[in-house]
Amino acid sequence: IAAKTLPPVVRPERAALGVTVHVRNEHDEEKAYRLVSPEELALVGADGGAASVEGPIGRALLGAHVGDVREVALPRGRQELEVVALEGESSSPEAH
Repeated sequence: IAAKTLPPVVRPERAALGVTVHVRNEHDEEKAYRLVSPEELALVGADGGAASVEGPIGRALLGAHVGDVREVALPRGRQELEVVALEGESSSPEAH
């Protein structure tokens, strides 16, 4: 029986469409957002941890690298989010 080789896991270098971005806020709480298109968000909803790349959180995180701190303007005020990890496959070829 021949052993199967799995392709190497490629971690995205920056946040892009399709990437899950793990962030920590100023209260040391962690949350993950999967960056999606507005059309996909309409299908899956925000409750599943999805954030549209056209919404305030998605726009702030788009292009971020691990270690970046991004400020997000939310209805309840401004919030700083530190990117602590990126995972998944990007739909954008320039994200790798």
